[in-house]
Amino acid sequence: MKPRRYQLNKDAVAIVERGHPWIFREQLSSAAQVFRDGDWLALVDGANRTVAHGIYEADGAIAIRILRRGAARPDAAWLVAQLGVALERRAPLAARTDGIRLVHGESDGIPAVVIDRFGDT
Repeated sequence: MKPRRYQLNKDAVAIVERGHPWIFREQLSSAAQVFRDGDWLALVDGANRTVAHGIYEADGAIAIRILRRGAARPDAAWLVAQLGVALERRAPLAARTDGIRLVHGESDGIPAVVIDRFGDT
């Protein structure tokens, strides 16, 4: 899927560059109204440099959840790597309990994704 391009204002670029996982709706221009829920976005600065990739949300205070910073698009290899880091981080605790949150969204760099394990499910 090819991401749609969206130019961030200077404040939003600074937020992304500081590592924040979200861009709030009030930080967007009216041009963002053309996007639909779930649209993948290539987020660019004023010099047309891709600063991040994100997913648009049509409703709520959070308008864009940042998936990956920089020009590289999030792909299957990126997702596998993110999941691997999350699982490795929780391996010591997972060995001691059968009820655990294995992936915790933004904390693991995979916004809005939560994976829980309860027993053998």
